[in-house]
This record gives sequence, C-alpha cells and structure tokens, in this order.
Amino acid sequence: MALDECVSRKIRSMISRLDATIARLEERYKALYDKALFDCEKREYYKKEMQIIRDIAKQLMTVQAALELMHGEQQLYHEVLRELERMIKSIMPELAIELKELENAAQAATITVASEADKLLEEIAAIAEEKMKLWGE
Repeated sequence: MALDECVSRKIRSMISRLDATIARLEERYKALYDKALFDCEKREYYKKEMQIIRDIAKQLMTVQAALELMHGEQQLYHEVLRELERMIKSIMPELAIELKELENAAQAATITVASEADKLLEEIAAIAEEKMKLWGE
C-alpha cells in the first residue's frame, strides 16, 4: 500500500470518527436544551454544560473541515499528476518520468507556510461557527 493511500485512508477514518462524535454531541446538546426548558432549578447547570459542548463541537468541526479540505486537495492534486503522466507517457516518456518524480516529491513534502495555514484555519473556524448556528440556542 502506497503512503498516499495510507494517509488518505487514515484521513477518511478520522473524518468519520469526528462526524460520529459531533452527532453524539449534538444529541446531548439537544437533550440538555430540552431539560433546561423544564427544570428551572438546574437550568444554569445545563447552560454551562451546553456551552462546553458547543465549544468542543466547534473545535471538532474545525478539525473535521480542515481534514476534509486537505483530503480533497490531496486527492485532486495527485490524481491530476497521475492523469498527466498517463497522457504523456507514450509521447514524451522523459516528461512522464519528471511528472512521477514531481508526484513523489509532493507526497514527501508537507511544508506549509504558517501565515497561510493560520488564514486557512480562520476560514475553517468560521465555517464551523456557521454549522454551530444550526444547533440553535
């Protein structure tokens, strides 16, 4: 199994686990919301727990969105390079070899510019915040 396939499988697995955890948190949040409506004595306790759940869920949604984005970009990039290599292999084999080397180098290189990564994470956090609005309050 190629390293790329292994990474892709792990990313998909993590996304799936995050999705299940987020769903459980949403169920818990809604159950607490219902309890808070009818139990005046424990309402503040429920509100605090709901806020903790929202904070955790937002972090998990941010991680999930980032993994989905990374997985999609990685898949697209490598598929394009493979397709280009296949297309040109019989016409210019030396260029096909260079494309294969480029794909291998891209798999090995995982350098990200910090400022761009921060900007991307901010955008992903905004998406997670929008998803949280669907939960209501």
